[in-house]
Amino acid sequence: MRRLLSAALCVACCLCTAAATAQPTSLALPDVIARARTDAPDVVVASLTLEEARGRLVGAGRRLQTNPDLDTALGRRDGEDGVQTDFQIGIEQMFQPSARRDARIEGAEAALAQARADIEETRRQTITAAVEAFYRAVYAGDRLRLLEANVTLAETVLAVAERRFAAGDVAALDVNLARTALWRTRADVAAADADATIARGQLQRILGLDGPVIVDGSLSGALADHAPLESRLATIDTRPDLQALDASVREADAEARLGESLTRPEYGVGARYSREESDHIVMGTFTISLPLANKGQDVTITGRGRAARLRATLEAVRRRARIEVAAAHAAYERRLAALGMLERDVVSTLDDTLGLATRSFDVGQIGVADVLVMRREVLDARAQYLDTVLSTVLARVALDSASGVLR
Repeated sequence: MRRLLSAALCVACCLCTAAATAQPTSLALPDVIARARTDAPDVVVASLTLEEARGRLVGAGRRLQTNPDLDTALGRRDGEDGVQTDFQIGIEQMFQPSARRDARIEGAEAALAQARADIEETRRQTITAAVEAFYRAVYAGDRLRLLEANVTLAETVLAVAERRFAAGDVAALDVNLARTALWRTRADVAAADADATIARGQLQRILGLDGPVIVDGSLSGALADHAPLESRLATIDTRPDLQALDASVREADAEARLGESLTRPEYGVGARYSREESDHIVMGTFTISLPLANKGQDVTITGRGRAARLRATLEAVRRRARIEVAAAHAAYERRLAALGMLERDVVSTLDDTLGLATRSFDVGQIGVADVLVMRREVLDARAQYLDTVLSTVLARVALDSASGVLR
């Protein structure tokens, strides 16, 4: 029994410790961007590919691309003087033209630049996804608070209906309507709470965090500054995907130059020692390769063709990027205008409308059905406003991402 109690205490202590350590992480937008830039799992995995490209550069920079060749020979000579043993040993080192080494280095440097750009592209996409998830989580929290305020209002309407029913001013049907409306609002809150949990979990997944998260921010903060189209078009060339394509073009050009360098011969120098009978022979050697059959035609043609294809791809992607930015900017401006209309013509009157409806019902000027309809209209208007704010913010994020600003 004592052992059982001890085990139970240990389990309880462990659970308490786990509960104490599983504190949610509070994240503001700068925190989200910073974590996505360095700690997100996709970024960490992509960053590991850089060492592969560095290894190629190290190999390309070696002045000697082949190891020395050492050869030996041992033979028997039968002659008039009897049996003699002949022995030979030689060493030779081959050298390549300097143009070939330069082409290899240029290609490796371009591949390294492409790897860096690919990492930056992964970082850009991850940051974009994390920022979108952050704003969706903020939106989910705002919507939850809106529905919780609606529960408070529904409780107020029910209390007034019960008081007026006790006074004989309304029928039991009105009380049932008010009670049903309250139950529905509570169900809406439960569903909104689940949506908020999913939204925060999405942010947690992108950032690779072990514990739960809470978000600290507002949707309106993303719309504080103006985003002129000219400034966004001017930053397109900084997009990592375009930089990666540009590096691929340089790598293909270096491959073509490498093929052209194969028309130049390789040469080698060495030394050889041999012993014949009682004679010792030392010789220097010189070897030169004759590029007659293999002149690097395939490498040159492949490199030039690949460079031409990549240049066309780069130009096409650049044009698509400009179209994407222009379309994203137009969509953002239109959503911003729609948001301004809602703020000016709808949202500013909602509080007064709801307050007047509640007071009118309290004094018996309108019925339960009327106040419930007005409350639903106000709720729908506020929900539409929140949806419009979110869509406008996401349009701004898409614009900043497409133009290369958000990375």
